[in-house]
Amino acid sequence: MISRGEMGLIVAGAWVTSGALSADIYTTLIIMVAVTTIVTPIGLRNNTRRKTTQRCHPLDRRDNIM
Repeated sequence: MISRGEMGLIVAGAWVTSGALSADIYTTLIIMVAVTTIVTPIGLRNNTRRKTTQRCHPLDRRDNIM
């Protein structure tokens, strides 16, 4: 997990034990942290893979032909 997600879980856990946060909201936070932790690296990998496969020279553009 990323440090933000871990810190959010620690703070949310403290709030649940103090009674400031309900168990339903705590469950939602856990699911949200888990999903974003899993989905973000996959999305970044797919996004960077798509950009690195397009290796054409910036001046070699078809729309600049006179």
